[in-house]
Amino acid sequence: MSKPDSLHSIGDRFNIVPSRVVGAIDGTKINIKVPKTQHDSYVDRYHNHSITVIAVCTAHNIVTYLFTGFSGSAHDSRVFSYSLMARHIEEHGPAKYFPNRDDHLLGDSAFPLKEWMMTPYRDNPNITRDQRRHNYLLSADRVAIEHTFGLVKGRWRRLFFINTYSVSKAVEIANAAFILHNLCYMHGDEWPDPYEEENEEAAFVQNRADRFLGEDKRNRICAILN
Repeated sequence: MSKPDSLHSIGDRFNIVPSRVVGAIDGTKINIKVPKTQHDSYVDRYHNHSITVIAVCTAHNIVTYLFTGFSGSAHDSRVFSYSLMARHIEEHGPAKYFPNRDDHLLGDSAFPLKEWMMTPYRDNPNITRDQRRHNYLLSADRVAIEHTFGLVKGRWRRLFFINTYSVSKAVEIANAAFILHNLCYMHGDEWPDPYEEENEEAAFVQNRADRFLGEDKRNRICAILN
């Protein structure tokens, strides 16, 4: 994990071109302890009590926007709609956050498609080859936010379960972890990327002789399809 050259070159490492990607957005759940009177309000789809963190990050895994504390039972798009960023965009127009009309965020299918929010095409029988390519590149870039969540939770294991009955205290702890992540990353305090470790294991398997047979077959199939 390398230190970013500049926090202003937000989109220079994203792959989708010629679009101007200024960040990747997603949500993650943080399990918490809640008072019995609030159990039903915070039960998520995994039957845990949690709060949602909506974050935007750069290609360098720097968090540029954070909205924390909404009930884990709510859908990510609904949580984002209550965020200060979404409300400002709604009230004042997208130019506040996206002064260039070509600028946008990358989100998954949980988020609404807008001029400033690019989401994948729906994967159905009518999807075209170009649309599949777009989806592939979008997914490859959007994974930056999943990496960021993995890095933050990997360094501060407390985020897997915040053992406090105070939701506001849990929000403070979560926010502090993301702020510390930025400070550590900006000062070169590296932390192993769980995705990189998985890729190292995959590379070990790919070094076998049958990798070349697989590549040859894949290339022949691709040539037939095209």
